[in-house]
Amino acid sequence: MTKIDYHTHHDRCGHATGSLREYIESAIEQGLDQIGLADHLPLIHIPAERMPEGTAMDISLYDGYVSEALDLKKAYERDIDVRVGVEGYFVTGWEKELAELINPYPFDFVIGSIHNIGEWDISDSRQRYLWEGRDVNQVYRDYYGEVKASAESGLFDFVGHFDVIKKHGLPPTEDLWSDIEAALMAVKRADMAMELNVSGIDKAGGEMYPAESIVRRALELGIPFTLSSDAHQPEHVYRFVSDGREFLKQLGLTEVATFKNRQRIMLPIK
Repeated sequence: MTKIDYHTHHDRCGHATGSLREYIESAIEQGLDQIGLADHLPLIHIPAERMPEGTAMDISLYDGYVSEALDLKKAYERDIDVRVGVEGYFVTGWEKELAELINPYPFDFVIGSIHNIGEWDISDSRQRYLWEGRDVNQVYRDYYGEVKASAESGLFDFVGHFDVIKKHGLPPTEDLWSDIEAALMAVKRADMAMELNVSGIDKAGGEMYPAESIVRRALELGIPFTLSSDAHQPEHVYRFVSDGREFLKQLGLTEVATFKNRQRIMLPIK
């Protein structure tokens, strides 16, 4: 039986607190079998002068992040299985540059997440005002188009917070299921997993990422799931993840996806 949390951040990203060591020790205190370190990949498609402060890890910190994470993986190997990864910011047109950031490193997993439509970070609460005057339905279509493209890129192992676009409580006014279905089918064709990211529970949307209807459809398609807190504070490691675990079990899931050396390993859910 496996108790896991595959999506955590730390202070290098600029909008989280705590060191990598503190996240690992929090995971040990809670009896986790595996902890995934997955801070934000440097955001390379926005010029530095237009980059909102605290958006992502600066490129100058990237090597240090990987080195420290790998050192801690070794240091704590008798206490917990540390899996080292990164959360990629996918933006169409920047696939080559993303690959050049990802491929040289010995990651266990890489999360494919959509935060941006162009330079607009739709997940950033500070940029919520940019929704004003926009066609909400088109923003959702553009977002799910990027999810689809990220799966088709072949760069990632699992999809991060599939429907994080609902974070601010601004729902579409049209039925956009065809766009969601197209994205899910791309995930299926790419043989990727998805995360059940429980961090949405205390956001304006008030529910996990993705919504139950999307989880059910993904399971029908045979898409595997992993479990994630998306912790940005050490004390939030595994927060709400037991709720997510029970939710998946109620839907009949008996295994969760874990990752090592970019290979997916299915283990019994705990």
